[in-house]
Amino acid sequence: MLFYVASGLQNSAKAKEIINMLESMGHECAYNWTKHNDVRSEGPQRMTEVAYFESTAVKYAELVVVLLPGGAGTHTELGMAIASKANKRII
Repeated sequence: MLFYVASGLQNSAKAKEIINMLESMGHECAYNWTKHNDVRSEGPQRMTEVAYFESTAVKYAELVVVLLPGGAGTHTELGMAIASKANKRII
């Protein structure tokens, strides 16, 4: 199953645990943002690139795990998951 974990930067350690657990069960992470964490200091082009990867991952994931609390990006990803919920489960 293709999955995505949405959360705030403050939860990156817990998000990594969830990603590792699901991957150890044979599932595939659509995009692992915990590998790079905060990219705001890398400029607008990099931020746009990461936003594209994250939104694409949410769109195509069969499972979206939302780990709260999260920031505005987490809630945006939750909204995108709900909008595309026909092909996914949301936890």
